This record gives sequence, structure tokens and C-alpha cells, in this order.
Amino acid sequence: MEMIFLFFSLFIILSISLIPVALFRRSAKEVLLVGFSIVAFLFFYRKYFLGITSAYHDTFWGFESYFRLMRQWADSGFAPGWNPYMNGGEPIYLFSNGFLCTPLLLFVFLGHFFKGVASHLLFNHAFILLFLNLCIGAFLLFMTLFEDFKVAFFCFLCLLLGGCFDVILGQPAGILVLYYFPYILFGVLTSLKGKNPYGIVLALVYAGLSVNYYLPIYVFLVIFFLLAFFFCSNPEYGRTLIYIVKRHYKILAVGTILAFLAASPAIFLKLELNSFVFPTRGSLARGGAINAEQTGLQLRVNAPLRGYKIFIERVLKDQYGGIHHAFYFGVFAFFLALLALLKSREMWPKILFLTASLAGIIGTGAHFLLPFLYNFVPGFSLIRHMCFFAPFVSFLFICMAGYGLKLIL
Repeated sequence: MEMIFLFFSLFIILSISLIPVALFRRSAKEVLLVGFSIVAFLFFYRKYFLGITSAYHDTFWGFESYFRLMRQWADSGFAPGWNPYMNGGEPIYLFSNGFLCTPLLLFVFLGHFFKGVASHLLFNHAFILLFLNLCIGAFLLFMTLFEDFKVAFFCFLCLLLGGCFDVILGQPAGILVLYYFPYILFGVLTSLKGKNPYGIVLALVYAGLSVNYYLPIYVFLVIFFLLAFFFCSNPEYGRTLIYIVKRHYKILAVGTILAFLAASPAIFLKLELNSFVFPTRGSLARGGAINAEQTGLQLRVNAPLRGYKIFIERVLKDQYGGIHHAFYFGVFAFFLALLALLKSREMWPKILFLTASLAGIIGTGAHFLLPFLYNFVPGFSLIRHMCFFAPFVSFLFICMAGYGLKLIL
């Protein structure tokens, strides 16, 4: 039974991952290359794919433990919907709290057909699919940025086969804060390039979905920095945006409504409980907690600058930041990023570097910025983990590396 599940799950994972690439590129050769890279990823992490190893630390308690509850409820006939036993009767956030839970839900119900398969193996495959969704979204963004498959594929491999998956096995911050970032940016850029509203509508929907999971202020703030630098660097893009808004305001209005509908689980929780519930420990009081056993002030978790040594040295647990920091993406890519910053005449490497620098400074818990952010940025006072800005730095450097490779090519 377990062997049948492995082959069936492999088919599901590859199909879901490759369909967006096939629709976007319409090239069998390119789809095959992306597919082979995913198979290589599964080979390198075969112990996790086969269920020999498992997630740990916050990924276990923040994802896998809830997955096991979801499977128990599903096996008991407890359908997704209203749960009167949790937090005053809001919708089951284990099922409905955001698009991120969809792969978990898929494998929960696969457990009905493969009853002999252990829950931890089902979860491993759901978490792999979740990570691959992030990588495929990033690939679409890379194709939009570079318009060159070779460069986009290189950046895709840096994310897929770098250290990101190692980090999120213990601390899912990379998934929590990065997941929607490439999709939102991809949507905005495709609209600006095509001078149509549809990419912005897609970005609005993904922004609404992101509200449901963890604290959306991470992705909102970094997206704001990046787009602010982007529009300031070339006023023509601002004029294009104004043109789209004036010409297609009705379609954008529908997109805004869809965004609010996508965010409705979190909006409901906010109105009902005046706080986020899962999986944060933040409350309206700065540094506060909502878990009974964790009441009182909690110390901030920062990402010290020395931790960015992980860029060129694949370190997981040591004094350089451990599993709460950014992730390794390769020495070659790191130097390509520096080359792009110093030599490229395009605006993007500078924009990406400025955004990465701001995200990194905030992640260190720098005192000169935090008072301003706490007082003037809505939702920032909920943040306890400043270190969750660190994964953005790694991701933005991977984007910069693409421009360095373009120079060489």
C-alpha cells in the first residue's frame, strides 16, 4: 500500500507542479527540464520523501501536529465547516485558514484511500508540494523578470536545491512569509508589461489569501518597499499603472472584492477575537501572547547580521543564526548577485538590493527603524519574529543573481 501511495503521490506532485509551467511556457523541453529538477530534488531529499525522516521544531508543532488533527477529524467524518469546539465557533482554520492549507487538506483526504499510510508520510508529501508551489511561483516570477529560460531556470534551481527546504523543515518561516511574495509580484509585473488589469487582480487575490496565514505585514511591507523603489526608478511605470486603473477600474473593483473574500477567514477572526489565532502568539499588545502557558511579554527573535554568513556557508544550527535565519543559495549565485549590483546597467539589481537591505536591517531588530514602524505601520506591533524578514533577503539575492548571469551570457 505504501509503495502504491509513493508512486501515486509522485504523479500528483509532478502534475500540480508542472501544469503552471506548461501553461505559461508551452514548451515540452522546458517543462521536462523543470520536471527533472523536481525529481532531482526528491532524490536528494529521498529520506524525507520516503518517510524515513520527518519535520522538526516549529514545522512539526506548527504544521504536522495540526495535519494529524485534520486527518483524525476527516477519518471521523468531521467535514470542513463550522467547528463549535474551537475559539468560540469560528470556521475551522485548520481547513479554511488560507490557501497554504490546501496541500495538507489534499493529502488528508488521500489518507482515506491509503489507510495504511502513516500520517507523517502523508504530511511529508503535503509539505513537499507546498514548497514546490513556492518554487513554481518563483519560476513564473523569474521568467517575467528575465524573459530568458536559462536565467530563470538557474534562479529556480538556486531556490529549489539551495538551503531553503533545509531551513523550513525546522522553521517554516520561509513558507509563511515568502509563499505569496513571488505570486503577488508576478501578477503586478505581468499587468504592467501587458498594460492590462488581470495580473493585478491575481495579485489582489493572492494578497487577500496571504492575510489568512501568519502576519501579512511581512509580505506587505517588503512588497511595498520593492514597488516603491520600482515606480520611483521609472515614472513611466507609474503612468502605466494610472492608465490601467482608469481604463479597467471596474475589473479592479471586482478584484478588490475577491481579495476581501479571500481574506474573509482572517477578517472574521479579527472581528470575533480581536486577534490572530493560528499560528501566531501575538496579540494587540506589543509582545503579548494568547497561549495560556505563554502569557506575558515575549522576547523578540532577531536575525543578526553575522547570520548572513549562511549565504556562502551552508550552516543550519550554530551561532550564525540557526534555523531562524536566511537560507543558503550557493556561493556562485552570491557572487553573481554582487556582479549584477556592481556592473549591471538595469535598474532591477539596485531595486532588489535596496529592498533586501531594508528587510535585513529590520530583521536585525535595528532600534532606529523599529519605533517608526511600530508607531506608523498598521499591524507591525503584532510582530515578534523580526528574523522572518531574513528569508526575503536570500530570495532577493537569488533574483539579483539572475541579472549577474545575464551579464555573463
